[in-house]
Amino acid sequence: ATALADARYKNSEFPVYEYMRDYGAWMEENKIYSPQERVVKEDNENYISHGHKYEKAHVTINKRTGVMTAEHDGKKTNIGIETDGVKMEGFATPDKKLDFFCEWLADDWKWPEYAIPFYPRNDEEKKKMVHIVSQVNHSYMTEKDSYALNTIFRYPYNVHTRSANSKHLMEISQNHDPIWISTPDAARQGFKRGDAIRVKIVDSLTGLESGYFVAMAVPTEAVLPGTLACSHHGGRWKLKNSVTIPNGVTDGKVDSQPVARNINDPKFVAHPIENVGKEGSQIKIEDYSGTAGMNSFGVPTAELQMDGKEGKLKYIEGIKPFKAERFANYNRDSGNIWWDGLSGSWQNAVAAPHPDPVSGMHCWHHKVILEPAQKGDKIGDIHVNYENNFKVYQGWSDQLTRGLDEDSTMRRPRHLKRPWVPLSDKAYVVNFKK
Repeated sequence: ATALADARYKNSEFPVYEYMRDYGAWMEENKIYSPQERVVKEDNENYISHGHKYEKAHVTINKRTGVMTAEHDGKKTNIGIETDGVKMEGFATPDKKLDFFCEWLADDWKWPEYAIPFYPRNDEEKKKMVHIVSQVNHSYMTEKDSYALNTIFRYPYNVHTRSANSKHLMEISQNHDPIWISTPDAARQGFKRGDAIRVKIVDSLTGLESGYFVAMAVPTEAVLPGTLACSHHGGRWKLKNSVTIPNGVTDGKVDSQPVARNINDPKFVAHPIENVGKEGSQIKIEDYSGTAGMNSFGVPTAELQMDGKEGKLKYIEGIKPFKAERFANYNRDSGNIWWDGLSGSWQNAVAAPHPDPVSGMHCWHHKVILEPAQKGDKIGDIHVNYENNFKVYQGWSDQLTRGLDEDSTMRRPRHLKRPWVPLSDKAYVVNFKK
């Protein structure tokens, strides 16, 4: 059962919210291990694989490979594989097998030297195979007090900014986004628990500095010497000097008149920004008194300065008790807030985009240099060099990737999954005119 299907909540103002309040967690799916061995379901007329129906009349099975292929409207789709007489869904690969030699990577994607899985074994091979060597490999840590920073791990009580709506999670997650540093490294640099430290991000490829953020040091045995950990799920903020731009989200911050709130409506998207803050405008100056939105439990107030080349952000006020107007009864204890939420830092803003040369996905780990905090530094401060960050992205793109040529027909393999919604062929196809 779900909130919208449960009769107890169908007439509620916020059915999903109330369902979560009462149940906290529920099972979406079980037996999720070895999904490649899931048996293809079937009825009299159809095979059912990966959640889709395929008419049996349109499905053929290759006697040599066992691959099940559905052909419809001139398109062929591999939907499963038959092994030892059992039809299974198989892996999420073009041929439904776990390939030792990746044919599409070699031929279609033009990376033949990496089509068989392996890893460079020595420094000479690392220099030759730079495309698959981590940007935080120890060979890049040449400066004094340089570290490999791991940002991609999740706390059980924080999921990006979404957990900031929960007063219970915010109360137990104080000091929620420190820099974890090994105890010997902390002792060597003279850092104690709670100290403010500068974390300067330096690109391994170009040598350019992206900027720095100021974080709270927590010496621990949980990380190895030479490495740091700071989850990118923390460091929340809201701006004192901000506006809310129309984006189709019905959060009460964007007026529904005179244009309907519809992200697919060009009139809505094109609403003139000259009317910002004026009566009847689509764009309203944000109210962070504790009554707008629901982030007041976990988001302190900051001030942002940007000139197109550099950006700075500094916290100016912590979280304060307030009187909740939304879900007023449930949040009637919002006046009991005792925490200020000033322990995190918005590190994502500092780091440059690192496009992986083979897949194009962002490489999250960073090479950083630790320094003691300087006069005026406070935990949560960030300083970003946007010009350098663009040059870092350009360096990765120009020096590491293999661009399309006149013989290219795709900008990315069609079978690689896309987020949010399926895309048409136009999102993949390129057509260079000679």
